[in-house]
Amino acid sequence: MASNDNSADSTMSPPPYSADSSRHRRSPQEHDEVLEQDKGTTEPQTTVQNTKNLPQNKESPSQITVVDSNVEGHRSPSPRPEPKPRVVLKRLSSSSQDNIPIPKVNCPEKIILCVDHSSSMFLKHFRKTAQTIKQTSPIQVLNGAIRQFVMTKSLIDKRHEYSLFMLNDNAQLISDFSNQANDIMFMMQDITNTTKPKENQDTEGQSSVDISQLFDQIENHVTLPVVKNPSQTPPPYVVRLIFIYGRSQCKIEFLNGRESYQKLVKSPYFFMDSIYIHEEPSEDNKVTDVFTGLCELDANGNSYILEVGLDSSMSVLYNALAKLLAHPLQRQRQPVNFNYDILSLE
Repeated sequence: MASNDNSADSTMSPPPYSADSSRHRRSPQEHDEVLEQDKGTTEPQTTVQNTKNLPQNKESPSQITVVDSNVEGHRSPSPRPEPKPRVVLKRLSSSSQDNIPIPKVNCPEKIILCVDHSSSMFLKHFRKTAQTIKQTSPIQVLNGAIRQFVMTKSLIDKRHEYSLFMLNDNAQLISDFSNQANDIMFMMQDITNTTKPKENQDTEGQSSVDISQLFDQIENHVTLPVVKNPSQTPPPYVVRLIFIYGRSQCKIEFLNGRESYQKLVKSPYFFMDSIYIHEEPSEDNKVTDVFTGLCELDANGNSYILEVGLDSSMSVLYNALAKLLAHPLQRQRQPVNFNYDILSLE
């Protein structure tokens, strides 16, 4: 019986780890030599094949296959259409009137926000982008942009005061001057959420809007400071009107005189900035005429006139108000014929 067991054991194959165990019985030098030999045998060999010598029926991965679009079963991807360049409104000239040199101090500002309340601000929409879930009206974007503007100005100087006007057919005072930024933000939120103007109220049978009453109310609403020696004595405050207009079919005109406007612009402490939200300029609207009228309101060359196209991103409106954060006594004049000049449509 013992002989049978020994014969069975002799026919069994050696365990798979018998070769590895023999390594441990070698000397350290022999063990290192065996490892080097194993490493050399297991390292893959890299061969370089010349693609020029490949048969014609086999394509090299480095070769580019050109497929004819007329061949059945193959469709070449259609090229993406190039985006249409948008027309940018720019200023051609600026007033060269010599102004009284005023100390460039950071005095308090009385800021008047005049917001267009026409149907264009509610019914039109900005271009939809990948970042926007839905199309947004100008008044909704303006609400957030004014909130950011007022909060930032209040952080710069808490002495700044804000007043809100709303422009329909006539100008209407909504909120008097206050240094409480929350009051203006709440007013704008209410106007955005609760007010719904009639559709096309600014386009049917109306080719222009009268801004004479706006300046009449501003003249009665504010008292411009009077300084005996303006070149050396800083003013106690300055008044700035930020005019935000959004109609593409209605020009701005002085239908009832411009006496109040002339009295305001004669003061070195009155400033007017404009933001124009408009459709793409074409022969079917009056965008260029409106922008030209806004440029003509810059009597002293101190105004910032910015344009925001509805065919652009919503962030352009935020950037426009951000450019108005600087104090009017401390900022440079707006460059002429640089990003803001009006282009011919011919």
